Amino acid sequence: MVFFGKSIHDRCYRRPFYDKGLFAETFDDEGARKGWCLYRLGCKGPMTYNACATTKWNQGTSWPVESGHGCLGCSEPNFWDAGGFYNALSIPDSDITRQAAYVLGAGVALGAAAGAINRNKQSKAASAHETVTIDDLDKKS
Repeated sequence: MVFFGKSIHDRCYRRPFYDKGLFAETFDDEGARKGWCLYRLGCKGPMTYNACATTKWNQGTSWPVESGHGCLGCSEPNFWDAGGFYNALSIPDSDITRQAAYVLGAGVALGAAAGAINRNKQSKAASAHETVTIDDLDKKS
């Protein structure tokens, strides 16, 4: 738990820039020079659990993010099969609020349609229902 209990992202000094939505677009742009988050440049910190930001490499000298490079995710399972070093994990390319509203609207519409179908089935079942008494059962035997 000491080494793998928190993600690189949780321990990263660039995390406040991630939370503010400030990302470097290239390794040599102004954002990178100001220490902005490297997520869009392929940093795997959000999915990598290790203590690199705390213990650092080479006897505590530095670690990839401090050197200006995103986390490679080298301590994660299937590291070599996870794709290129510079592929961003997943970046929404549109307004998330608008997409959430569309999804919510679609969910409401589907729920209303399912409710209408269910009410229709219930009314058909109720009209087809036949009341049977114990006397009726005796007559059939």
